[in-house]
Amino acid sequence: MAIIPYIIPSVLLGIPLGSYLIRLMDHETFRRICMAFDALIVTFGLSRVLTELDLTTTFTTYSIFAIVMMLNAYLLFRFFRDRTVP
Repeated sequence: MAIIPYIIPSVLLGIPLGSYLIRLMDHETFRRICMAFDALIVTFGLSRVLTELDLTTTFTTYSIFAIVMMLNAYLLFRFFRDRTVP
């Protein structure tokens, strides 16, 4: 219940913004961008949790985060390079 005030603004802004953006672009492009962003958010959160629990070093967790960022960048680059515009 304590985090609801932090989540509500994201939902109130994110749903209308996502609905607007999906009308402007191809569904597959929107999906890939959202999935790349989700992967970054999850990896960042995992890095923070592992560091806070002292399960790994900060360098290790943020190295994994950097690898995920580079992999996302490569996959998005390849997607935009190889796609054909109808």
